[in-house]
Amino acid sequence: MNLVISGTGDFFEGAPVTKLLETARSYQIDAIDLWFPKNTRVEGLDRSVDRIREAGIRAVCVSTWTHLYWPGDVATQQGLLIEGIELAHRLGASFANTYFGYGTARDDGLAIATYVENLQPCLERAAALGVTICLENEFDVLGDDPQASDVTRRPERIRELVERVDSPHFKVTFDACNFYFAGVEPYPYAYDVLKDHVGYVHLKDGARYNPARHGKDDILQFTDHSGEYVCLPVGQGAINYHGLLAQLARDGYNGLYALEPHVEPERMAETYQETLAYLETIGVIWDA
Repeated sequence: MNLVISGTGDFFEGAPVTKLLETARSYQIDAIDLWFPKNTRVEGLDRSVDRIREAGIRAVCVSTWTHLYWPGDVATQQGLLIEGIELAHRLGASFANTYFGYGTARDDGLAIATYVENLQPCLERAAALGVTICLENEFDVLGDDPQASDVTRRPERIRELVERVDSPHFKVTFDACNFYFAGVEPYPYAYDVLKDHVGYVHLKDGARYNPARHGKDDILQFTDHSGEYVCLPVGQGAINYHGLLAQLARDGYNGLYALEPHVEPERMAETYQETLAYLETIGVIWDA
């Protein structure tokens, strides 16, 4: 299993890229998912690139918080995604991760058609540089999509979108926990719908928030139309990771798995440790 440390989450907010690299090294993981521009702000882009190269750790994905179906300035979103694609190429990373966005009303047909059109300049740049754009499924993480207009909440619509784009440089980032938070069965249902289009996998677990079980009031919570949730170490939540990981292996997936805890800083180390312990328990061996 090719494990990756993701630079997302509050833990890395404002921290130099060296913190991300140190975290990867501490768990004997040799790959990172660089969030741009967040992970490069402190030391600057050029110095951050130098740090990655000096560390001997691979950047395998550059993620941007970009949305090409958007009521705001789409040109700015396209520009940032293209910057991320170009940075991925500079670092030798295979993937550029992005998101769908939302509209003012739910209209899946319009949303897909608009996204496909807005994607074109980004896709052309990715193809020219040999980078694959990966679209991550999402729930209403910021509470700005009351109409549930983000089609990536619905695996059938994601498949329709990917098949409409019809490019080897456009794949799905499969996030089982995000599907669960959106009220969709991650495995087997969502996976079976999307398995032919998965290019990248995120690993985090989750459960409905229960004060009696999860304790303190200040635990990081995520809210969707379907309820309130918390993230947990893989293997401790509601997601059938044993089944999902076994199925990915049976289906021949030999790609990347990004560890993405999404917990408060004081729980970060324990979440990594318990996730890795779970993977060992079920017989998963990762490249170190």
